[in-house]
Amino acid sequence: MAELVRSMLGKALEALEEIMQGRPEVVPQAASLLLVARYLERIADHVVNVAERVGYMETGELAVLAPSHRSAYDTSG
Repeated sequence: MAELVRSMLGKALEALEEIMQGRPEVVPQAASLLLVARYLERIADHVVNVAERVGYMETGELAVLAPSHRSAYDTSG
């Protein structure tokens, strides 16, 4: 999920950059949208963290749900 949101954030950043270059009068609104997009990305990261912890509390096993959360010491995959 976090990777999907991160990908969507990248696309939003590219689109908003293009819009801001073509229409400087909308830069304040576009900047606000950039912040919202970034906040949504952080929320997605937190959702993954909570899901991993809940899974651990229920099963006793740590399931890494996002590749970016994989430890350098994790050799399982």
